[in-house]
Amino acid sequence: MPDAHSQLPFARSHEDRAGRAIPRSKGREPRITVEFSGERNVGRLATGHFTQTLVGTRLRVNISPDLSIASYVQYDTDTDAIGINTRARWTFNPAADLFVVYNHNVRSLLDRWQLDSNQLLVKAQYAFRF
Repeated sequence: MPDAHSQLPFARSHEDRAGRAIPRSKGREPRITVEFSGERNVGRLATGHFTQTLVGTRLRVNISPDLSIASYVQYDTDTDAIGINTRARWTFNPAADLFVVYNHNVRSLLDRWQLDSNQLLVKAQYAFRF
């Protein structure tokens, strides 16, 4: 006779850092998520006044329960800069993740997209159990 857990509609189980099984349910997490954000800051200081507007959009694509890609793009009117952050996360083991992150910043849109910085990061995370 099957136990109570085998009758639940779970895609597969992962373990938490203590080794306990964490069931993952099917269809609970959306495949694609899009978010828009905006913020306006007005400062009145003794040294001067400023107005800053931040506009951003976030896109997340869940390719599978173990692989996702997320990207965030933000525009800042104060510095006239665009920043892009893209991250891929792969859970290749219940206790291990691999992250690949790319950051790209452009300083000025008017000056032919003057490059400010580029950065590529790779991070591996693993939980050791004793």
